[in-house]
Amino acid sequence: MFIQIIKCDVLSDGDAVVVTEADIRETYGGWSSIHPTSGADGGAGAAKDRSFDPRDLRTLRVTLMRQLLINASLQACLNRQRRGVSIVDRTDWRPSRGESGPLRMELGLHCQETEFLRARVVKGLRGLVQVLEDDLSDHAVSEALKALWDAIWSDEDVDLVATQLLYADSMYAALPQALSEASSLLAGQGLDPADLETCLRPYTWLYGDRDGRPHDTDAHTERLIIALEKGIRANYRRDLAEIAKGHPASKFFQALAERLDPGHPESFTTPVQILAELEASDWRTDERVRALALRIGVFGFHYLKIEFRQNAAMFTEVVDSILPSGLIAGTLGSGRPSSYAELSTADRVELLTRLHGCNGQRQDLRQDLPQNLPEQLWRRFWDDNSQAFYDKAAHYQGRDYIDIYNVDRAHIRILNAVNTLNTLKLLKTYSDRITIHGIAEAANIDEPLALLFLLAAAGHRNGVDIALQPEDLAGAESMLQQVEDLYTNPVYLEHLELRGRRQFITFGPSDTGKQGGKAMHIANMQIAKLHRAIARRFRIELVPSIVIGYEHARSNGPIAENLEAFDAFAGNDVRYMLSGILEMRSHLLTPLMAHQCLRDLLLANAMRRSPLSLAKPSRGNDLNGASRVDWIAIVRLYKQRFFEHPVLPALLRGMARFDIVRANSKSTRPPSRAFDVQELESRPDAIRAIPWTRALMLSGVHHELIGASLLATRDVGDLRDLYRADASFRGYVKNMAYAAARTRMELAWRTLTGAVPERRDVMALAGGIRPSDITDPRQLLASIHVEYVQAKRLVYKAQYGVDPVSPEDLTAEQLLSAWPLLAQEVAWKEREIDRYVSLLVATRHEAELFSKAAIQDIYSGFILSANTDLLFYAAEEPDVPRRESNDHELEHGYGRRHHSLRTAV
Repeated sequence: MFIQIIKCDVLSDGDAVVVTEADIRETYGGWSSIHPTSGADGGAGAAKDRSFDPRDLRTLRVTLMRQLLINASLQACLNRQRRGVSIVDRTDWRPSRGESGPLRMELGLHCQETEFLRARVVKGLRGLVQVLEDDLSDHAVSEALKALWDAIWSDEDVDLVATQLLYADSMYAALPQALSEASSLLAGQGLDPADLETCLRPYTWLYGDRDGRPHDTDAHTERLIIALEKGIRANYRRDLAEIAKGHPASKFFQALAERLDPGHPESFTTPVQILAELEASDWRTDERVRALALRIGVFGFHYLKIEFRQNAAMFTEVVDSILPSGLIAGTLGSGRPSSYAELSTADRVELLTRLHGCNGQRQDLRQDLPQNLPEQLWRRFWDDNSQAFYDKAAHYQGRDYIDIYNVDRAHIRILNAVNTLNTLKLLKTYSDRITIHGIAEAANIDEPLALLFLLAAAGHRNGVDIALQPEDLAGAESMLQQVEDLYTNPVYLEHLELRGRRQFITFGPSDTGKQGGKAMHIANMQIAKLHRAIARRFRIELVPSIVIGYEHARSNGPIAENLEAFDAFAGNDVRYMLSGILEMRSHLLTPLMAHQCLRDLLLANAMRRSPLSLAKPSRGNDLNGASRVDWIAIVRLYKQRFFEHPVLPALLRGMARFDIVRANSKSTRPPSRAFDVQELESRPDAIRAIPWTRALMLSGVHHELIGASLLATRDVGDLRDLYRADASFRGYVKNMAYAAARTRMELAWRTLTGAVPERRDVMALAGGIRPSDITDPRQLLASIHVEYVQAKRLVYKAQYGVDPVSPEDLTAEQLLSAWPLLAQEVAWKEREIDRYVSLLVATRHEAELFSKAAIQDIYSGFILSANTDLLFYAAEEPDVPRRESNDHELEHGYGRRHHSLRTAV
């Protein structure tokens, strides 16, 4: 075959055998001179005095192929393993509430941020994993390998809509089988599987996420809407054509397929119409007809609903633009600022409450204000500014938003107001599929009131639900303090009454990991429980909207475990988003994976607990969600020592690889919501979360371990007890173990300074100096180095109950001994990263020698190795940590002990 992905002796020594350098030399000739060499300047020296020629690019693409083969091998092994796992725990289950039935879930698919492989490559990878997990013939494997190789050399552009449809189709295909298996398993346990077929709905943010993306226009959104409807109707037509083949009622099904064409004189305009036809037919009990009816009921004609998301600052700016001079004083009285943007939160709330008005509650408001005042204010603003807007638009025709922003802020303000109102009108046009508008960086209760005001101005008053989304500690605490006032505000109370008394709050967005480390996600889980308690007092159903991303600084993990941690099982509804290509690939890449993912979700929803095949957290926390760990204090330490440190911009300029990320990610232009940032690293708060995480990973640092030092100094016995009793703490220790095992401080030092300092020099740079006295990027990196050592210390103390003599010498094997599945994959992946270290150093110090195509392949291959797929499904998390292994090999080498992956092949 092409290059063997798994050899015949795969299990001979307990270590998977994948493509070796000898294989590559045999197939393609000698290894290139860019091969990594040892030493601080190895990469630079190897690349000196020469440019990359086609042969070098070919070598990089062979290396990328190697990473894809390793990923495919690991994923196929895992998929085979999970086939035989007992799904339902017969001894420990918690039935769903009889009055509520299964948890209603909206599952989100989003691929805007994290794509680095083209759709054709993803399809090639899917084909390879599928033939491996299905154990097909050598010929089938060879053909799949060839398809993947050809895809790597293709030059097509990334098509986000096509990629979105790829994963939506995975859900579509897997749903009937997943429902059937989940229902059978539940029935076998004496549980009623009723209503499972209606508990799942899909949605997306794609082109509905305007948070810092002025390039994503309403035209993009309509393109997505049209593509989704075309895609789902095409699926229905294909299924009907399959049913019609050889069927006694073939003409009936053919006629239904024809009526799915919007141009047909009797075309179906709603899914209810075709469902009625199927239900009234004599073939409604046919298995294939029932599967089609299930899909139509779940996906409708919209396929994925769209949630809009815009930044809170945009609503403030647009309201500030629309309100005429003098209105504030005329409404609130004199003594206030004349600009809405300068008002306090309390004054903004009072002003918007009065200007908005409420049907049936005018006794609380000014009687002399017209009911449709928001629309009148918008018309007045447009009458005053429309001619100037059109003149400027003609003048700037063809110019980029950012270019205009930098020369004409006044025109941009009008443009933002026009775009915002037009978008809200678009929501009205597609009200059947756009039902939620999120507010990113929500921190105060004037922001949802501003959105309601603008919805009214656009003629879509109370037309969508509102999802609040704080994205840092300050915003989360502020919103928690103010939300009771929001629930008693007459304008918002009317909105809630009309929308079914449900409040959506988004937890776990990527910026929380960037700004607060892993501890912020655990704090968010506790904050979610507090929000539910507050909402319950007001007879409001809290709907947690959980955004889970792939990067390990974010709140990822088994889905059912996350649902429980965010207290979703205590309610009736939840929204859960797989935010990014990488996580969707880890759940939905192949038909088997999609089937297993949906089956386990349905089981978790029906039982309100985790199926056995997913890691179950023990319920060691108090009922109110309190923990013996002050997670907020860890977040504050993270901010003090890193994110808010004044030297951080200088460290990012010297160490973080935004040069590589910029070359491969459209999401960094514009770099943030602060469009006037000229040097990205100068404003850490303005960097988008995924480029942030990737840029640091490319320098060898997993920043989520910063802050662990606060726990590392606690009493050994206390840490040991916490590890045994507190699920949140145990999860944090696992993440710290992973982050420390994958952090490469030597790469960070070589990137920043070109050489790795001695340990005593690192301690000298960091020792005895207060964070506030750090003035040099080297000192800040030294403090991160200390945090890395302290994270190792924390893991060891918690697991083994003793303080390590030399925590800096702890190996990855020791850190990950309690999670052998994760440990084995990390070992495989870390060996692959070795080949990129010198290349990354060379791109820093001699960037002119690398073409853009070479950078792309280095980036893609590194990210494949830097991320770990199996963590999502790892079921091995014993309450008692394993004993330390007696095998002492290299840091990323492991002894010959039994491992579950070895029995799966």
